[in-house]
Amino acid sequence: MEAIDPQGFDTHLAGYHLLFPDQKAFGHLEAAVAQDADRPELIAPRLVSAVRSGDRVAFERWGKALKEKDHVAPGLWAAAKDLLLSVDQDGVLITAGEMDAYPTWGLQAASGERRDVLVVDERLLADPAYRQRVWTDARCVGPVPTSTEALIAALPGSSPRPVFLSMALGGRIDPSWEDELYVTGTAFRFSETPFDNIPVLEMRWVDLKKPMDAGPLSRNYLVPAVVLLKHFRAVGDEAGVARMERSVRALAQQLKVTNELYRTGILQH
Repeated sequence: MEAIDPQGFDTHLAGYHLLFPDQKAFGHLEAAVAQDADRPELIAPRLVSAVRSGDRVAFERWGKALKEKDHVAPGLWAAAKDLLLSVDQDGVLITAGEMDAYPTWGLQAASGERRDVLVVDERLLADPAYRQRVWTDARCVGPVPTSTEALIAALPGSSPRPVFLSMALGGRIDPSWEDELYVTGTAFRFSETPFDNIPVLEMRWVDLKKPMDAGPLSRNYLVPAVVLLKHFRAVGDEAGVARMERSVRALAQQLKVTNELYRTGILQH
């Protein structure tokens, strides 16, 4: 493509996606915008650029465009609502990127939903200026950590705001944090101090939309369901066990993982 038209729109757009999140990617984005600013393919990249640079006006513009132009699958909008529901007031939410951050920003910009939540794209934390902005917006004090992992690890002890990790991060979550993660829906509360997540999880579970058309994010609903099922089994709450077993079985059937849950002992014959 570059050999055919090295300065063409498609070449620069491809360069943006290929190099992202490196700073050079945004040079390609600017070049693509200069050639055809109205192309719909630029809406999401320009939203990300606004977040990266801290441009609130551009954030509002492109977040609304993302929602109004319907550039996100319906299931991901529902999953984004559930993700925001999983976060406490004034929370800091670390997200994985396209499938969770983008629709969440769109909801904040277009619908004014949960603007109290600081939604962070984990991929952009490689940029020192973005790390500084997140550190400041999280109301942390002291030197800014010099890497993505160090910043996320430092947030629970440095910010007065509650910190959450989107389950969409998957394997990008450091295994050493396991004992400090508490399921609160489709997010983990990341806390250095013990946190009783069961009462809030019970309430939120009822309100979660649980879309089954959100791609790989739909599997994340098994996590809170299994946590509640195991809790009710542990405390001998037969009504709770029966209720959550029905929920887990229904999810497993839709996600086609029933046999897997039997093999792991989560579901019992």
